[in-house]
Amino acid sequence: MDGSIAGSVCHWDIIPWNRDFDFFVPKNDRELLERQFPIEQHEQGKLKHGPTKIFPESKSKVIPSKRRYPFIDIFYYDENKTHIWDHKQCCHHNISKSVVFPLSIRPLGSLWLPAPRNPFGYFQELHPPLFSHVESECHVRGYAANIVKVMFEPPMIVQCETLSRMYPFVERTKNNIERLILDGEVLQTMST
Repeated sequence: MDGSIAGSVCHWDIIPWNRDFDFFVPKNDRELLERQFPIEQHEQGKLKHGPTKIFPESKSKVIPSKRRYPFIDIFYYDENKTHIWDHKQCCHHNISKSVVFPLSIRPLGSLWLPAPRNPFGYFQELHPPLFSHVESECHVRGYAANIVKVMFEPPMIVQCETLSRMYPFVERTKNNIERLILDGEVLQTMST
C-alpha cells in the first residue's frame, strides 16, 4: 500500500516507476475478495502472509513477457482495538488505527480512493520507515521478478526536485492547501 499512498501524496497519481497498485484489506475479507476475480487472473501469496496479485486479463502481444504490468497487490491486515498490522515478506508494520481511520479520500490519477486519514502519520509508523522524506526524496525499490521470493534491493534515492520538470509534484501549504505543480506551473489546487 505504501507506493500507492506515496503516489497520491506526492503526485495525486501513481508513481511512474512503480509497477503496481497497492490495496490493504481486512484479512477476514480475503476469501470473499479473491472469489471476485477469475482464478487465472490472480495468484495467491506463496507465503503464509503473502499478498494476492491481480494481473490484467490479456497478455500483451507487443512485449513478450511472463510478467504483466501494472498489477494490483492486495495485502491483508489483522487488527485489534488499537492497531492494524501486516506481515509482509520484507517487514512487519504495526500501525495505529488513529492514523488510518476514519479513512479519507485521496486522488490517484482520475480516481478518488480511500486512504489513511493521516498519510504522513502512516509513513512515520512503517518499520523500517520506507518513506521518511517522502516529499523530498524519490525512492525506487526493485525486486528480482525471476525468483519466487521477493528480493528487495537497496533503494535508489533521487532528490524529487530533479524530477519536477518532467513529472508533477504536490506542494503543501500550512493551511491545508495542496497544489499540483509541473516545472513551476500550478496545474491544480485542492483543499484537504
